[in-house]
Order: sequence, then structure tokens, then C-alpha cells
Amino acid sequence: MNKIILLLLFFTQISNAEVLTSRAYNKNNKLVYKERLSIQRAVNGKIIHIKTEYLDESDKVFATLESDFLKSSFIPNSKFSDSRFSLIENVTYYPDKKIIEVNRIISKKANDGIINLSSPFVMGQGFNNYISENFDKLLTEEVVIWFGIAPRIDKFRFRVSLVSKENNQSKVKFKIEPESFVLKAFVSPIILTYDLETKKLLEFQGLSNIDDSKGNSQEVIIRYDY
Repeated sequence: MNKIILLLLFFTQISNAEVLTSRAYNKNNKLVYKERLSIQRAVNGKIIHIKTEYLDESDKVFATLESDFLKSSFIPNSKFSDSRFSLIENVTYYPDKKIIEVNRIISKKANDGIINLSSPFVMGQGFNNYISENFDKLLTEEVVIWFGIAPRIDKFRFRVSLVSKENNQSKVKFKIEPESFVLKAFVSPIILTYDLETKKLLEFQGLSNIDDSKGNSQEVIIRYDY
């Protein structure tokens, strides 16, 4: 009975879902996929759940990502699937043990592992929450964070810094790049463009979490529609 009451109290604190769409382009400005995001917020405005559907040019869904932020705004529990490669990836955060468990299956081949937490730590779609909640701080100083990479079942240090303000200071750009000089040689920085007033993400430029049709990593520019 107590669990039922707690669940009822929780769901009364949820606002209606908002739907956001975006388009991802390659370096030749060719559309490579679309995104449809269903975002659930608590009444205080914090994101508690995101379902992202990835669509091809014919609007067929080929991949989905669900992120649950009930345990942490920055480290969501998540489930990712990509039908093109028979890929299923589950990420589970255990705050008491300070670990993240990653379970990946690709074409029936399993690859499991544990990532030990360091602080501050961000993973997956928690990155946008981290930027939003530290927005004013990032306008004046650089920060170094640990970022968990589920496909690698590993973590790496990244530096987040202000790049510029644009259009009479209505937009702001942040750069996320590896701290390691070795990693910098292989990984291009991520550039995120935000609306300075609303703090909404307008554009993502960098390595995508979606591989191309051949299973190779790809860099994209994602533009969000509000």
C-alpha cells in the first residue's frame, strides 16, 4: 500500500510530455537521420525521462534510446537498441556502489562490464542536463569532468569551455574536448550551441552516438526544432 501511495504521489508531480524533433547532417550537409524526442519533466522543470527515436530518410524508426533520470540528472539508466546491427545496450547506475553496469549485445554476442565512478561524472543524455544546471558557471570558467562511454565500457576526462557568444549575445557555444593529448588526436571536439536566454540546445556538432549504415562512427551536425 505504501508503495502504491508513493507511486501516486510521484506521478502527480509529472508534467505533460513535450516532443522535440531534430535533423542530423554529415559534413557534406546530407541528411543522415532524424530524431524524435519525447521529454518528460517533473513540475519543477527537471527532466526525468527521455525517449529518443532515430528515423531514416523515409521516416522509419531504426533505433531508440530511453533515458531515465530518477536516480541522477547526470547519469541516467538507459536502454539503446539499433535494429540495423541487432544491438541492445543497457546502462544501469548503482549510486550506493558508485558503479555503472553496461550490458551490450551485438548480433547475439555479449559484452558486459563495469565503470567505476569518479567525480564529477556525466554519461549519455545526462550531458545536456549537466550543461543546463551549470550554465552560468560555464560562462565564466572551464571545468573538467569524467564522461562515461558505454560502447567502450570506459570513462575519460573531458574539458568543457566557453567558445564564443553570437548574434548580439543571443547564442553561446561550448566546446567539449578530451583532456588526453593522445585522445585529442583521434577525437574531434564537440561544439554545442545554446540559446543564451532559454538555455535550450540549438545545435550539436561532433561525434554521433549513431553509427552509419556500415557500422562506422560518424560526425554530424544536429539542428533542433522548437
